[in-house]
Amino acid sequence: MKIRYLSENDINSHGLLDIDESLSVMEKMFECIKQNDYKMGGINGNSHGNRMFFDYNEKKNLYISMPGYLGGEFNNVGIKWHGPNIRGILGGETKHMLILNDVNSGYPKGVISATTLTTYRTAAVSLYAVKKLKKKNIECVGIVGPGNINTIFLKGLVNLLGEIPKIKVKGRSVKGLNTFEEKLMNQGIPIERVDTLEECVSESDIISVATGFEFDTISDMPIIRDKWIKKNALILCPSYIKFSDEMIVSRSYNTVDNMKMYMSYKDELGYPVYKSLSNLGNRYVDLITDEKLKLTDVHNIFEINSENVPDDKTLLFCSGGMVVEDIALGTMVLNKAENNNVGTLLEF
Repeated sequence: MKIRYLSENDINSHGLLDIDESLSVMEKMFECIKQNDYKMGGINGNSHGNRMFFDYNEKKNLYISMPGYLGGEFNNVGIKWHGPNIRGILGGETKHMLILNDVNSGYPKGVISATTLTTYRTAAVSLYAVKKLKKKNIECVGIVGPGNINTIFLKGLVNLLGEIPKIKVKGRSVKGLNTFEEKLMNQGIPIERVDTLEECVSESDIISVATGFEFDTISDMPIIRDKWIKKNALILCPSYIKFSDEMIVSRSYNTVDNMKMYMSYKDELGYPVYKSLSNLGNRYVDLITDEKLKLTDVHNIFEINSENVPDDKTLLFCSGGMVVEDIALGTMVLNKAENNNVGTLLEF
């Protein structure tokens, strides 16, 4: 039995990942979720993953294992394993690995280095939300956090929407901003640097916030004030973020990748969930528990009819990362690698 191993270099040097193709894959993946042709871990079959903490070298390490099954044309079972999710790690970023197995026999089919893959699937999910929620009349886009996710997202957004008249970016370092601009330079995308979060958010029709998860307290996270937000703006939240509860409850159209996943967090982490894991979906869960928000007021992105999206509210979208996204994109990458004889064959 042969297993195909794909390194980061295999994936990048052979162009196995493309943002437009990744968006198409995410559309098919969400259709599987809509048809309930998938499974993740946990009691309700929708857990993000199993979290393991331990102390090492005076630091608290977090590793996460994410098992899942995805049906449809993908028809693969797999597990994603990543860590250590701490600041100051060797190489500067969390490392990801994906293993895909045959559904019936359990034989491993592929072992894929999944750090770049994770970036692409996260960016592609945000693009899917743009297609579902806001595709027209885009005059300005705000980028908060000019890292890899927003770099790939912006490339895909230009492909999706065409020319964007104005793009503003707020970063934490000159080096990060320089790298961001260099990666986008050959696509002719004009970038305006701004100094404050308010400048980046105001006037923007789409705002993508991808600043990560490394904040000591909730007050350290990006806080977006109601008064900054343009009418009917779409705010994409693949990382930690904070809004006022009043805005969430009264002035927003609230959407998520999969609400069952955030309900699973409550079972795993206890209430209040947002204090333990501060993504927007978990704030929804706390507000529902407090009876300030109804479960029916939070919409799964794959169930939304674009024609029914309101034009008088702020559009919020939270994505928390699901292993079925990795399995979908990993299946595509593995198939392309097999067709082009890319990677290393290993004996099982």
